[in-house]
Amino acid sequence: MNHSFLRKTVSNSKLRVHFMENSMFSRRVNMRWNAGLNCNWYKTLLSWTIVGLSVAAGCGTGDYEKRLDKCLHDLQAGSKFNGLYGPQLLAETPISLRVPKMFLDPPLVEGAMVNGKPIDPRRVKPFQGPLPGLKLTYEGFVESADGLKTPYHCYLLAMKKVPGPMGDPVASLPMLLNTVPHDSLSGWSDIQGETPSGGAIPWKKIRMTGNQEFVNLNKAGEERFVQMPGLLDIYVHEEAGFVVMIVWRMPNDLEAKIELGKWAPMVAGSITAQQ
Repeated sequence: MNHSFLRKTVSNSKLRVHFMENSMFSRRVNMRWNAGLNCNWYKTLLSWTIVGLSVAAGCGTGDYEKRLDKCLHDLQAGSKFNGLYGPQLLAETPISLRVPKMFLDPPLVEGAMVNGKPIDPRRVKPFQGPLPGLKLTYEGFVESADGLKTPYHCYLLAMKKVPGPMGDPVASLPMLLNTVPHDSLSGWSDIQGETPSGGAIPWKKIRMTGNQEFVNLNKAGEERFVQMPGLLDIYVHEEAGFVVMIVWRMPNDLEAKIELGKWAPMVAGSITAQQ
């Protein structure tokens, strides 16, 4: 009997089976990619890279599936954060945060000129009066069918941690908020900021609701300030010796429209501190 021929035949059969497994796997990769990301060259490169590594390792299709699931999970988690701008350093601090790209314009600055006149300070601060630590104010708009624009805001604050009650915002903020007219004020809740690497950063959150003053812009860009039922969410975290706050403010009916529940944990999880 020609043993050399038999060995070659068996070897070729194994190769064909292995190639079929990898081809099926590659098709699964491409099907999953086509359902999600659209970067074709990257899809092809990733698919064949994983297949090649799997062939070299001699592992079965179950191992392929596990590697694929992990790789896609990591890429999908990273792709969500593509909806944020790059890190924005907060002045006079080592702290950086990232905000969503739904904020199309640069941050507002009190005293800056907008449409040929100084910006109204009511658009810059979440409420009037002293607000220590305010670094950046972002303003975006949702436009209705008739061209009326209604705002949503994200304020970034940071201040050096100091001893005493005023250095503890979890103790002092409820007292401050109780001086502002409102309908309801929640207690503090524990929130996890979502990091690009899949980790979590602990924050505290408090929410105040009630009528608030918001600017409305008509088609001509003319301002009109109106009272509307709104929310004020304050996130607090300590980082590198600083108390950091992220404040979201908007009319109640914009919370779902701008997907606040999606973006707020990602902004909180984007915090970094320069060493």
